[in-house]
Amino acid sequence: MAAIGKHWLLLLLLVGLPSVVWATSDTADAVCNSCHKLGEDSPVHAMMNSVHGKLDPATPMGQEGCAQCHGNSQKHVQSPTRNKPDVSFGPTWSDTVSLQNQACLSCHEKDATPHWNNSLHAQENLSCVTCHDLHTTNTAMTVASQMETCTQCHKVQKDGMHHLGKDLEKGVGCASCHDPHANPKPIVTLLANRSEGCRSCHDLKAMQSSAEVSEKAKTYHKAMASLDRTCIDCHRSVAHVALDQIEPPVVGRTDQITLFAPGKANFDWIRTDHPGAQPFRQGRNCTQCHAGEQAEMGKKLVPDRAQSSIDARLQLTVVNNQLQVTVRWQGTAEDGGVALMLDDGSDEQFRRAGCWAACHNDLPGQDKNHGKAITKYLGASLKQQRSVGRYAVYHDDATLKSMLEQGHFVELWRAELNDGKLAETSSYHILSARDADASAVVKASAQYQKGQWTVTFTKPLAGEGKVIRSGQEYTFGIAIHGAGQEKSGHWVSLPMTFGLNVQDVDFPVKVK
Repeated sequence: MAAIGKHWLLLLLLVGLPSVVWATSDTADAVCNSCHKLGEDSPVHAMMNSVHGKLDPATPMGQEGCAQCHGNSQKHVQSPTRNKPDVSFGPTWSDTVSLQNQACLSCHEKDATPHWNNSLHAQENLSCVTCHDLHTTNTAMTVASQMETCTQCHKVQKDGMHHLGKDLEKGVGCASCHDPHANPKPIVTLLANRSEGCRSCHDLKAMQSSAEVSEKAKTYHKAMASLDRTCIDCHRSVAHVALDQIEPPVVGRTDQITLFAPGKANFDWIRTDHPGAQPFRQGRNCTQCHAGEQAEMGKKLVPDRAQSSIDARLQLTVVNNQLQVTVRWQGTAEDGGVALMLDDGSDEQFRRAGCWAACHNDLPGQDKNHGKAITKYLGASLKQQRSVGRYAVYHDDATLKSMLEQGHFVELWRAELNDGKLAETSSYHILSARDADASAVVKASAQYQKGQWTVTFTKPLAGEGKVIRSGQEYTFGIAIHGAGQEKSGHWVSLPMTFGLNVQDVDFPVKVK
């Protein structure tokens, strides 16, 4: 406690100064650690035991300490819960890709990544921390972690080399054949490492004396004595599934969707602790990474649940100047209901995360609720985000009213079901809370026959609430509450898009 007290005293003294000038890296690190080293689960502990944390002149901690990567960060020291460090890598704040990479390349461009700026990953706007977690004991990726990290995007390769899947987690890593920091084509890497990826399993010398290998193949294999030869000169398209076997993504309307159990996954988790947090904070959306993985995600998020996903059929049409959204699924007469959330692009977080944008870790049933009676809300309604040492603060009533008048809210439609019938239809708008909105004029009908529910929402294209205009893209999400499901146990969809007379959406609706 005495050491912590000294750190806080040092921090207070420094905060009182008009500006902070570090005398040594030790002084700077003492200030940083006065906050960041508290708690056994602080990521700083792991980082200090990593390569970056060693007191070596070639490492950040051996040079300027924390400031080597995060900058002087004087404003952050003076008000750590309000101002970000000069360079932040998340999870609370994230800087631009170029600023993050600049910090990493100030050391690594001299050795490991001299060609990074011309690499395919750099052209696709990835940052170093998209793949590398710096606050870990082992910052270099193991074979298993390579597989997990790379297949976040390269999903076709999930089955690994020759579709052997998890058998390869202790064998061939992706980097044995592909250089993620330069030209990713395997021919480049295999020329440099003499086909290491192949040779880790296939012993050329052993094959030359094996009776199972033909004499013709043995003759061809002699070519490997030449430095300008690789295994894939002959053995092409053997590592992964052939491209012509991959089902192309469906462009346009599709009426089959899969909803999955989210468990306690919420928006705060998406942008901090989930594996895709870094790409999400830098602009990507949920569907870009997770389309087609809904059933798998349900099993991972709620592994002990009997039914972690559910299939549904979805149809969007316009009849008599009214939008009709019909949802069909196999269920029981006791199913609780179906809900739809909709936005016209007013909220960027909803556009990328769909329903999750209104689901936070301080809602009832979530880990940070602490007995508070609050409802769904959008992050845009907050003047001050909740973080360590400070509460969330909403904008004042005048600001919130102005945002609502300007259309910055999402709509929530709900059809409550009971005993095989429609019990109630309700509509809400969500900004700082889930508020009843009778003006949206949403109606619903429901029918239950032979184990299948058919629920149809109907809303006029024009009028109050969100106006459905031709040529505009809308983001929406669906949730189904099964029989006896708890509120946190429903099934939800990934964010989807539709538009009237718009082609580049999930559900294009043609209107004359």
